[in-house]
Amino acid sequence: MNKVLQTSDCLLLSLGRDELKGISNALNEVCNGVHIDDSEFRTRLGVTRAFLQSILTQLNSKAIEAYQRADVWNDNGAVQVICVTVFGDPVDMSADHAKAMVDKIQSCLSN
Repeated sequence: MNKVLQTSDCLLLSLGRDELKGISNALNEVCNGVHIDDSEFRTRLGVTRAFLQSILTQLNSKAIEAYQRADVWNDNGAVQVICVTVFGDPVDMSADHAKAMVDKIQSCLSN
């Protein structure tokens, strides 16, 4: 885990896949496994069960599955390309995905 940026009300972290999985599993246990009465939940954890469940849903639907980005776009005449995983590694692509990237690059070049 790395601290990327911190302000007075926000902390931006970079987490590895196993770290995200551990946090997700812990949230799942707190929200759905271990029984904590609703009347005690906020007192013991500092937030509501619904709040933690929404974080769990977001982690499961976005962060854990979306660990790579491959995109191309045109920005004021410059072609922008990004193709990286959250770990800084190259993105592995199928032949079809690579062809789609090349097509997108060519389209941006035409524009």
